[in-house]
Amino acid sequence: MRPSLFVACLGVLVACGPDMQVTSTSVGWMEWPAEVAAATPFPVRLRGGDNLPCVRREFVIAPQVDSSLVTFEPYFLYRAGEQPCNPLVSLVAVYWDTTVSMPGLNASFSGYEMRASSGDIRTFGEVLVGAVSTGRTNASGGASVERDTNGCMRVKPGGLSTGYVLENPPDTVSQWSAFVQGYLYDTTTPFCGESRVFHLVARD
Repeated sequence: MRPSLFVACLGVLVACGPDMQVTSTSVGWMEWPAEVAAATPFPVRLRGGDNLPCVRREFVIAPQVDSSLVTFEPYFLYRAGEQPCNPLVSLVAVYWDTTVSMPGLNASFSGYEMRASSGDIRTFGEVLVGAVSTGRTNASGGASVERDTNGCMRVKPGGLSTGYVLENPPDTVSQWSAFVQGYLYDTTTPFCGESRVFHLVARD
């Protein structure tokens, strides 16, 4: 068990008895406001692969704020010895999707780096504190990008079948996958039939 998870178990001693196990999970996609007011709670949407889809467990998000870093290292607590249900479930990709309310951030820093466990700890982007809100929602993570039947490119994070219309494709390739960084915003004129679109800033 990693030290951070051991400390978390000490904080919920009743749940973490001798027959309880801890397993970490990775964040594959994150959405959060591009700008927030200081000391004001704000929502962060997190998505990831569910490696215990059939086991009764407690899901712990465990956000941490350290200096100018916001880090998410979610994990599951589950009872040892429980067996997954039908083995065929392991052949189907299952995802968890949750939104957590983050405590307000200190105005000592104008921006905080948003990070999460994704195999290792990875930077997803930044949230600005005390800036004038543009109404944008930063969005970042692993996604497939493909052309739909209407000829529009769509960004599809794992498990989101429809995804988001990509307003600025970087090239004419009809299908690719990457770790993308960008933002969602509402357009005054619908694009590809959608009033909320994804604007690509970077891909890796």
